[in-house]
Amino acid sequence: MNIALEKNFEIKMVEVYRNAMKEVNYPAKIFLGMVGEFSGVETAKKLLSKKDDTTGFVALAYEKKRPDLTMEHLIYYNEDYHSLFTNEEIAICKERLIIKN
Repeated sequence: MNIALEKNFEIKMVEVYRNAMKEVNYPAKIFLGMVGEFSGVETAKKLLSKKDDTTGFVALAYEKKRPDLTMEHLIYYNEDYHSLFTNEEIAICKERLIIKN
């Protein structure tokens, strides 16, 4: 367990919220609350364990056409964080990021 890496990831998760709010006016308050209640990593794991895409992911990736503002993007495209997640969780991020039109 790398505490510094987990803390850095948590900071980036809050940035995901702030960027979504600033860039597309998407208020992911439940997401932010989860990060505050649990941790960034635990929140990500909970959201990745859901069978279907989350409401936030659908709103950002499909409705707003900004998958780059999602938690999945943060995880998948930042290999430094891959050690915090299982190969299956990383694969879920990749699958969700394949936008199906």
